[in-house]
Amino acid sequence: MPPRNAYFLLHNAIYFHGNGTTQALVVVLIYFVIPAVVLSLLGWFRSPRIPITPDTEAEATAVVIPIVSA
Repeated sequence: MPPRNAYFLLHNAIYFHGNGTTQALVVVLIYFVIPAVVLSLLGWFRSPRIPITPDTEAEATAVVIPIVSA
């Protein structure tokens, strides 16, 4: 996030009663919206997890038991 725009947003909101905050607010909101859109798209197209069945659970247990008992 650009520190300059966040500073201008806070500075103008405190000292000038919100006047002149439009550009800084737009930039800060863009820095929040773009990553949110990217993360939602990545979550949308994410491959589903492999369901755990008794067969895969038995295979995982067979691999874990020799390591623990060693």
